[in-house]
Amino acid sequence: MKSLIPILIGLLFCASPTFAQKTTKKRGAKKTTSSVRSKPLRTIHRTALPKGASFFNSTLSRFEPLEKPVAQRKSNVMIGSPIKVVAFSPQGQPTWVEGSLSINTRDVNIEDQAYLYLDELKSRMSIQNPNEEFLITKQLTDKAGQKHIRMEQYFNGLPIYASEIILHAKDGKIIGLNGNYQPTPDIDINPSLTKINAISLVKDDLATKAKFANFPKGKLAAQFAPAHQLESQLVVCYDDAQMAHLAWQINIHPNITEEWLYLVDAHSSKILDAHINSCQFAHNESVQAAIKQSKHVNKEVAETTVQMDPLDGNLDASGLDLNNFLRQFKTYNVTSQSTNFMIDVTRSMYNASGSNMPDEPAGAIWTINGNNTSPQGNNFQVTHLTNGTNNWSDKKAVSAHYNAGLAYDYYKNTFGRNSINGQGGTVTSIVNVADENGGGMD
Repeated sequence: MKSLIPILIGLLFCASPTFAQKTTKKRGAKKTTSSVRSKPLRTIHRTALPKGASFFNSTLSRFEPLEKPVAQRKSNVMIGSPIKVVAFSPQGQPTWVEGSLSINTRDVNIEDQAYLYLDELKSRMSIQNPNEEFLITKQLTDKAGQKHIRMEQYFNGLPIYASEIILHAKDGKIIGLNGNYQPTPDIDINPSLTKINAISLVKDDLATKAKFANFPKGKLAAQFAPAHQLESQLVVCYDDAQMAHLAWQINIHPNITEEWLYLVDAHSSKILDAHINSCQFAHNESVQAAIKQSKHVNKEVAETTVQMDPLDGNLDASGLDLNNFLRQFKTYNVTSQSTNFMIDVTRSMYNASGSNMPDEPAGAIWTINGNNTSPQGNNFQVTHLTNGTNNWSDKKAVSAHYNAGLAYDYYKNTFGRNSINGQGGTVTSIVNVADENGGGMD
């Protein structure tokens, strides 16, 4: 009993006045309970923050300013323990941050944590108000159970071109951030150049770089044309000197295979950037040499043996691919026509109710024939690849169809990505396509 006296005395001295006041009660009074916990963070709303306010003003003020670092060097400079910067952009802004907030976020949902995290870092990121400048666009959970929150950057409602960050969470707590973003700009967002005039500038310039062609017509061919030949919006972009510009972003398809992206200054009318935004084939000597060597290897394989490497599952079609491997794959049978179409509807992305088979499959792997016409020409035509026996002899079609299935399975099983657009869109391959001059691409 005596040994307890020093301990009790120590506890009395360590107790706070608030605690003593809360627990003091008159003798004989009814026992009551009280709490000294602060208001839960989950009740804090981003929209309630005054402009320029911060949950962590007092926290950030105690840290020394950082010297401008070397581009993308690793530093482990502490921002707010236990948060640390691992890498910087060439302009000295954090692009890779690790660590978590030093407050209890157990009762805070992950979206609010994301904004709290940005608020902690905003002075180092040169962001004035992350609550208004970043918008959550997507959330994903990987196989390890970690959540990834994608956010895009805006200024007064306008997107900042090519600016996206990703925050990472584990066990319900933000643990890091990486991505590309820009400091809060200070520019006039009222354009001097109209959208119509910007589009006219783009078309005149693009005529010197690409071939314009009519989009294909017809129910089948029209599905492979872009939904819109031209799209435009106002954005904020930064040049190589890190100067902010109000710009018209114009995406334009001169033909169905090419997409060009233009950025036109909305005040000076200067073309800030113009580049092709779609995959292109290279017809140089090194590529042609590689193709020649590939043909030589294929010939040797054909003279030796046929190997098997089938896809898993019930296999109802087969054929040799360009490497003379026997491939097994799925096709789609239309009973009324006694015809098999090179359409695979066995993947989980297939939407039967949204499909009109065989001309309009939704969520399928589809291989069709370009009939040796050019997508960059006015005579581009596509037709179905069909077969009555399901023993396919077109090696290009077999290779395209089989490998499209492999690619879908890889991204679905490895990254959880549902098809090429991430939303179960049909994966389409076109074989027997000519280049813009009418010649073969092989």
